[in-house]
Amino acid sequence: MNVISLMKQVCENPVNHPDFQERSATVLGILRAFDILSPKRASQNGHLHQQLSNALVLAYDNNETIDVSTRRMGNLQQFGITTRLIKWLDDLVKAGLLSGPSPDKAEGKLIIGDFLSDHLVK
Repeated sequence: MNVISLMKQVCENPVNHPDFQERSATVLGILRAFDILSPKRASQNGHLHQQLSNALVLAYDNNETIDVSTRRMGNLQQFGITTRLIKWLDDLVKAGLLSGPSPDKAEGKLIIGDFLSDHLVK
């Protein structure tokens, strides 16, 4: 699923199921432990961090790839998505939490890596 569509979907239609929220909190903790998301800015950007972790859980649950068709910040901003998303996705790829065609850039079809998959099993 296109990353912009995925981010908009979790923003517009939040999943309030307790199991989903628990797994999302686990992913959020992993992203902070890997220094992908800074806990220093959690009070200011916590909702964006939660949106990213929700998107990763939703992609996993729907057995979807995360498709990055553009890296242009203007495209993200146009759709109301944080421009930090590309950096976060790049960091996820570098850490091995997502994998794709490039070992250090978020581009093309990204799949959830084994480490995250192990923590997302229902």
